Amino acid sequence: MNKFSLILLLSTLVLANSQVNAGPEKIGNFALIDHEGNFHQLRKYGDSKAVVIISMAVDCQENIERLPKYRLLRTTWERQGVTFLAINSTARDSRADIRHMDDLYNFDLPILLDNSQLVAESLGLTRAGEIIVLEPDRFQVLYRGGLDIVAIRANSPAARKGIRPGDILVGMHVWETTSLENVDFILNRKDYREFSPMKFYILRGDNTLYGHLKINFEDSR
Repeated sequence: MNKFSLILLLSTLVLANSQVNAGPEKIGNFALIDHEGNFHQLRKYGDSKAVVIISMAVDCQENIERLPKYRLLRTTWERQGVTFLAINSTARDSRADIRHMDDLYNFDLPILLDNSQLVAESLGLTRAGEIIVLEPDRFQVLYRGGLDIVAIRANSPAARKGIRPGDILVGMHVWETTSLENVDFILNRKDYREFSPMKFYILRGDNTLYGHLKINFEDSR
């Protein structure tokens, strides 16, 4: 499964083939116990089309606010062979803390206990709220979460297109935007002017939106 096929798989996370990395990002096999005491090993999910892992923390309000989105993803795709897991992103959270949080908010996901944070580190998960999608049979990373938009300059092209703070930029043209390095790569391509107006994809709540943005030289600096 490549990144382009993930558009069909995760309809609320719009992606496209990335030309940023020279090759697919590889990860190693790992095994952890979840908050209910059940054993999970990536290799054992080899029959899944993908494994979606959501990084969480007991004190992260963002996780709570995004629970409806997580539930929508799981409800839509789990019956089609996609596995959903969560992983605690801080060693401060005890198993009792995590179980109490689950009792309060009903995460309805196995929450992997990574007390040493070695697995989270190997997956590149550094904070709560991040999402990573894995191809378990090939031990490859298919997707890392998008860029949160924290501010929009008044009367800028983005503002005129209706982009708002809180939106998540997940793609531009045929490239994903999971980091500022991705955006820098796009805007510094010699041929980027050929793609103007450039199609962009954002997440807003449970909705995936897209539009076309004209980028001039001043806007790209």
